[in-house]
Amino acid sequence: MAAYQLTTLDVFCANHVAFPTWSNKELEVQALRVTPVQRSGEAAALAVEIDVLETDSRIYAWSTAEELTAAGYQQGNWPTATAAEAVPYPWSPGYAAPLPGDAVYTKGASGWASFGIEPVAGTDAQSNPALSLEIKGAYPINQLDTGIESPYVTAVAFPAGGSLAPGTYIIGVSAYDAGALPYRNTSYLDLAVVTVGGSGAGSIAVAVTWGAGDDGGDLYMAKQALTPQQGAELQAAGQYSARAVFHRQTTIAPGVTSVSITSFTEATEGGPDTVAHHFAVTWQRVVHGGVWAQQAQAVTSNAITIAGDGMTVNQWAGYVLTLLAKYQLGVEVPVLNLPVASSTASSGGMFTVTIGANSAGVTLPDLTTGGASPANPLVQVGDLLVMRDKATFGASWFEDDNIANPYYPGGATDVEAGHLAVVMDGADAGDVQPIAGVALGAAGQLTKFLLAGTWQVTPATGDLVIVVAPSQLPEYTTPAFAAPNKFATGLVTSPPNVARAVIAQPDVQNLAWQ
Repeated sequence: MAAYQLTTLDVFCANHVAFPTWSNKELEVQALRVTPVQRSGEAAALAVEIDVLETDSRIYAWSTAEELTAAGYQQGNWPTATAAEAVPYPWSPGYAAPLPGDAVYTKGASGWASFGIEPVAGTDAQSNPALSLEIKGAYPINQLDTGIESPYVTAVAFPAGGSLAPGTYIIGVSAYDAGALPYRNTSYLDLAVVTVGGSGAGSIAVAVTWGAGDDGGDLYMAKQALTPQQGAELQAAGQYSARAVFHRQTTIAPGVTSVSITSFTEATEGGPDTVAHHFAVTWQRVVHGGVWAQQAQAVTSNAITIAGDGMTVNQWAGYVLTLLAKYQLGVEVPVLNLPVASSTASSGGMFTVTIGANSAGVTLPDLTTGGASPANPLVQVGDLLVMRDKATFGASWFEDDNIANPYYPGGATDVEAGHLAVVMDGADAGDVQPIAGVALGAAGQLTKFLLAGTWQVTPATGDLVIVVAPSQLPEYTTPAFAAPNKFATGLVTSPPNVARAVIAQPDVQNLAWQ
């Protein structure tokens, strides 16, 4: 009688000795009846007879991205419970944004803003020269208001009406009580998850239901960019909230219940984070940031002169020149990757690289005036710049013939074994692979780096790769912080009109001439 629990349209898994290929075969009940069964020499007994039809659970698979309303537009998908964090959201510091025309970050000022960094020279307790780094950014909001209600948010995506790229977006709204001093933000009650289709002209309509005591709030959005494997691993580890790098998009006035999102900026800071507590900083020494690093000897609006013999015409055309360090103390190091359009042959011990447009056709500001202030231009004499590799890649190697150049005629050396290759951009960004050694490249010099393994995704020609020492230096941990709102540090700048402050100041090794 165990089978009598079933009813029409139930689906169950079956194994049957008469059908050895059946292994948890999925069957749907079409009909069910009680029938007498009599075996030889036994009294009649009741049995359950079932008519079944083979089925497959995959026929029920669907996605909210496929669901349309009666009007024919795509519907959103949102959870109905609270947004619970198992781990802190990935930090979005919203501090140092790339400039329009940057060779690596082609979105410019609307692209992802990193933390700020400023070297600070001083002395230790024994009067020895010491160096520390000021790490700057916006604090996650973690001193939250529990006296008012968090707002409820839903969202619907449209393939037109804006400039949103296709993909899945996550939206949360944090409210605040304007009468409190200082005011505090609420946590996210829920997160609206919505998929934008189309070809890059998408938009999202957001509806907000405010709670008691809410005086408006801020809308934050993240773009989910996970592979199915990454999502599954985060889910299994109870860390699925770590998929969402939130960025503030707009402030919603009191009483406003609908917002249209037509674009996505990643240059702003993140939002409320119920489990954020402190920062920790760790770093590794860069062994090779590129093919050479030299100081600027002269700078014009779009050209930099560097000391060096033996360079040929356009030897560095198509390469990326990155600012590593400012000669002037007490200034921040901007995010600055310069696309090299051409370079001259050496003459009188000098050669010049000319900076052109990036792959988006945008040119950087005047190098002599486009910095933070007239006294601190983008590039000035004495600044240290590194010419990045313009490597080609195989499954287990990378090479660039210009690793052998007038500064390093023999190319690399065999001390590279055991160092780590780190991919900095492109489809394989973040991949770290041990180096097994170096080999002769196409020009017959040591310009080919051999990996001990293989890349997770083989990088494309020109993707940036650096080589670092294998060991991390000791972690620096900050004290716990309490941030009630986005202006928590008291320093407000415009743009992007958020609080920005020194969040950590670790000591670093001060290696002369390195």
